[in-house]
Amino acid sequence: MVNPTAPTAQSLRIKPEDVKAPLDAGESVTILDVRSPKAWEASDERIPGDIRVDPEHLPTPSPWPKDRLTVAYCT
Repeated sequence: MVNPTAPTAQSLRIKPEDVKAPLDAGESVTILDVRSPKAWEASDERIPGDIRVDPEHLPTPSPWPKDRLTVAYCT
């Protein structure tokens, strides 16, 4: 049975608990902070261990691991 709250490849938004569950289970999760430079500089919110990525200049190929859940944080 499919978990109706589990993120899928088609998901555009996921809930914080969808990220917290794998973290609590000890799984590795990559968090990308893709807020605009202006939004990033204006905020005091930081996620420890995140990777800061300018959304206008995404690196290709991506340098972060591809064998784990990757979440993009934006506001």
